[in-house]
Amino acid sequence: MVETFDLETLWQNDPIVRLEKALTPIVQTATFLALDAFASHDPQPTDTLHHAIRVAILEIEDVQVGPMARMNITLDRGEKRIADDLISKLSRVKRDLPDQISADEGLILCDTLRKTLVPQISVTLDTFRNRFIDTVITRQMQSAAAAERAQKEIETISKKIFFVSINASVEASRFGEQGSSFVVISNEIRNLAQQAQTSLRQLLSA
Repeated sequence: MVETFDLETLWQNDPIVRLEKALTPIVQTATFLALDAFASHDPQPTDTLHHAIRVAILEIEDVQVGPMARMNITLDRGEKRIADDLISKLSRVKRDLPDQISADEGLILCDTLRKTLVPQISVTLDTFRNRFIDTVITRQMQSAAAAERAQKEIETISKKIFFVSINASVEASRFGEQGSSFVVISNEIRNLAQQAQTSLRQLLSA
C-alpha cells in the first residue's frame, strides 16, 4: 500500500504555521475592538480578545509537547525562557483586560500591545523558526554523512568481491574442465559486484 500525504494537513500541523496563526490575531482583534468602540460610541465586550489570548497561550504550550515533540525537536533553556516570557506577558494582558473597553481604552491597549507584545511575539516566532530550521538542517547533514559512509562501505565490499572473483577465476582455470563451472560462477559474482557499484552511483547522482 502506497502511503499518501495530504499537503494541506501537513501545512496546518506545521508548528511554525500553528504559532503564527495563533499569535497574529491578538493585536488585530484589539484593533477591531477599538475601532468598533470608536464607531459605535459604546464600550465593546472583550471576550473575543480574551479568547484570542487564551488560544495563543495554549498553542505555545501545545506546539512544544505536540508536533515539535513528535519531531524530536526541543527548545534549549534560553529558547524555552523566551517562550515562557511571552506566555507570562499574554497572561498579564488577559488578567488585566476588563470585560468591556471604550474607544480611548482600546487605542491605549493597541498602542501598548504594539510596543510591548509585538516585539516579543516576533522574537518568539524567530526562536521557534530558527530551532526548527537548525534541527532540520543538522539532520539533513547527518543523513548525507551517513549515506556517504554507506556508499564507501558498499564500494569497498564490491571491490573486495570483484578481486576475490578474479582470484577465484585464476585458481579455477588451473583445473581445466573441472574448474570451468566455477569460473562461470566467479564471473557472475564479478558482474554483480560491478552492477552494484554502477547502481549505487546512479542512485546517489539521481
